[in-house]
Amino acid sequence: MFLLVLTVGVVSCGRVDERLLGQEVRCDAVPGDTSVRGGASGAGGAHVDGSKLQNCVDDTDSEELTAGWHLSDGGSFSYLQGPAMVVVPHPDDEVLGFFSLLRSGVETHVVVLTCGDGYDAAVASWMSCGDTGVEVDADGRAKLCQARMAESQDVLGALGAASVVFLGYPDGQLGAIADDGHAEGHGWSDASFRGNPFEREYLVEDLVDALQASGAVSVFTTDPLDSHPDHSATARFVGAAAAALGYQEIGVALVHSTAGEDSWPPPACSPGLAPVAGIFARYLPATGLSAPPDWDGLPWEETTLGLEEAVNKGEAILAYGSQLGTSCIDGDMPGNKWGVLDPCGYMLAFARTNELFRVVKVEDVPSLQ
Repeated sequence: MFLLVLTVGVVSCGRVDERLLGQEVRCDAVPGDTSVRGGASGAGGAHVDGSKLQNCVDDTDSEELTAGWHLSDGGSFSYLQGPAMVVVPHPDDEVLGFFSLLRSGVETHVVVLTCGDGYDAAVASWMSCGDTGVEVDADGRAKLCQARMAESQDVLGALGAASVVFLGYPDGQLGAIADDGHAEGHGWSDASFRGNPFEREYLVEDLVDALQASGAVSVFTTDPLDSHPDHSATARFVGAAAAALGYQEIGVALVHSTAGEDSWPPPACSPGLAPVAGIFARYLPATGLSAPPDWDGLPWEETTLGLEEAVNKGEAILAYGSQLGTSCIDGDMPGNKWGVLDPCGYMLAFARTNELFRVVKVEDVPSLQ
């Protein structure tokens, strides 16, 4: 069995990206506020001016900037204990859903099931620097694979993760592996770097090995209710591995709601945004994230970040340029294509003053059989 394990070093995460500082964000911004639009300066459109957000941070009471784990009713989130492990399907999900855990000070290990090379538009954009419609091939997938792993490694190093493991299972096929037991006939399989077949038993075995090696006390992953098949399947794989090792509960975060990426996180996307404004269209770091409709009637918990940490999360999200469409194989994306992959600001919509979780019993996670 072969695992690519990268131990990531701890570096400073204090610098705030100037593209975030330049966004038109009021300290009292609320969901639906049209002030979050930003704008391009210069011909390229890849940079924005100003420092209004930093003024918001400076003016905020320090007590509001203290990160912590809290139940939605004000209690403590007792499930979080170290060491912890976060298992996600794609590079970037670890920050979209679990930034507060990575910043909690708890020893945290990360396992990424795929390298995210199955997203055709991202492969095309990465290789052509902005044209999402060009034909893609295995070489392009391999190059995006390496880029996405590097993005995660850089971000996780900045956030102080103890380690990251990339398993290299095929992106977009985790649901097939969960349901059918295997995946085959993948045009991009040679973009991966594992020797194991893409089979259910191997994936579960890999997670069991990773959990045992980390000594994880608490385990987090994507929600089985997530509308993305890779995400819901990841929960099922983690549930199977957790059950094999006697875990009773796992923590889960939802990344893709059945409401659609244009609607959740709120506010709903405004049509017709230029790309540079688009990735910031729902950037509201002074506001909290509301529970997704998928959780209606279910108990959920939240972590409090505060404004300063929400800005730090936004900076971390910006580092995934291959998914925003802000970078490409040649470096920065050309100005007229900048932000081409996220015109409705989906990713930065997760940079809020809180994060939301559920704690579910392992026996309630849908099985693989």
